[in-house]
Formats: sequence, C-alpha cells, structure tokens
Amino acid sequence: MRSAAWILRGCVAVFAALGLAFLVAPVDILAHIDVRAGSPSAVADLRAVYGGLELGVAATLALCGRASVRLGLSAALAIFLAMALARLVGFAVDGPQTWLSIALLAAEASGAAVAAVALRASDRDVA
Repeated sequence: MRSAAWILRGCVAVFAALGLAFLVAPVDILAHIDVRAGSPSAVADLRAVYGGLELGVAATLALCGRASVRLGLSAALAIFLAMALARLVGFAVDGPQTWLSIALLAAEASGAAVAAVALRASDRDVA
C-alpha cells in the first residue's frame, strides 16, 4: 500500500505542477499546442480553466487520498482516462495533431496505466 500512496502523491504533484505553470504562463504554454488568447479576459479564462482546474484536481486527489488511497487512485484513473479518451475523440474528429498533442496523449494514457496498476496492486495488498 505504501507504493500506491507514493504513486497517488506523484499524481497530485503532476496536477499541482501543471496548475501552477498554467497560472504563471498560460499563453506561453498553450501556444505550443496552437491555443491562442486574444484578450485579457481570454487569458484569465485560460488561467482559471487550465490552472485553477488542475490545482482543483490536485487538491481533490489529495483529499481523496487522505480518506482512502484506493479512492484517490480510482479518481486519478478516471481523470487520466477521461483526458485520454477526450483527446482521442479530438484526434478522430479534428484530424492531424502536433507532436505535443500526441505526447500529451501518451502521458495521459501512461498516467491511467500507472494508476490502474497501483490500484490493482493495492487490491492484492488488502486481500
């Protein structure tokens, strides 16, 4: 169970780091995937959605983990899977993607796989 808890902490750290990065420099980061903000209100929205939401996810995972590592890992798995599946829909509907979008898909799928393996291992630890 200890390794599962560390994996959950890693998930929290990833979302927190991304959230902080998007709070500080949303325009610079999102330019790499061709997202542009045309006004100060658009930049504020990018900060809220890409920064605030990521920080909220980190906090939610941390709180879930305090109640139950399994709950936190299940939430992380659901979040990573939803992100990866939504990105795949985008690939299918919108056509060719940048190398960074493909790398993000790989990271999301990897996050889901790691959470799933940790969840499965925690099942064996309990049994």
